[in-house]
Amino acid sequence: MNLPVALRDRFAFLLYWAVRSAFLYFIESLGAFNKAEIRLIEKAYNVAEREFSGIFRESGERYFEHLRRCALILIIHRNVRDANMIAAMLLHDIIEMKRREWNVERLTAVFNSDVAMLVWWLSKRAISRSLPTKAHVNAEYWRRFGRAPKRVVVLKSVDRKDNLITIWAKSIVKVRQVLDDTEKHIIPAMRKYRIPFGDTLKIIKYVREELLET
Repeated sequence: MNLPVALRDRFAFLLYWAVRSAFLYFIESLGAFNKAEIRLIEKAYNVAEREFSGIFRESGERYFEHLRRCALILIIHRNVRDANMIAAMLLHDIIEMKRREWNVERLTAVFNSDVAMLVWWLSKRAISRSLPTKAHVNAEYWRRFGRAPKRVVVLKSVDRKDNLITIWAKSIVKVRQVLDDTEKHIIPAMRKYRIPFGDTLKIIKYVREELLET
């Protein structure tokens, strides 16, 4: 992670619960979830860790670290106590990245329909005859995102916040695209639902100064 000095304390918690036992202890210590909800979150954690085993990001970091950080940011920065949202946050890339193994139907069977639909909203479609290029896929995704309910926008805003604080291994072309998409699509959706976005704007400014203006 690389953050503006003013925001480093706000993200220090990401280091505290960086192993499974600590994460689950944190969830239980909140006192906000019943036993069934704790089991749901734990199941999502276990499935995500297993399914993304051996997958790494451009930085060399294992992919699951992104999923766990997103769940922590959702709970702490967004104060979310919705077990389905936390489970979906842990699983938010599983349809897009594991298409052969996971779809809405399987997520519904293993978890529930609410978790499945939240993940569906966050997933880009595959390239197909109707969406023949990555550009078509991205355009369709953002059109759909423009209609997304508030809970989905909250989840996407958290996903994007973690992408921004770990963006440093990406190419300049990808950095520009991430920043442009954030400002064009995600910030307006957050504004529509009155979701605070001050931190996101600060991080965008910092990334531009550090990576694009030097």
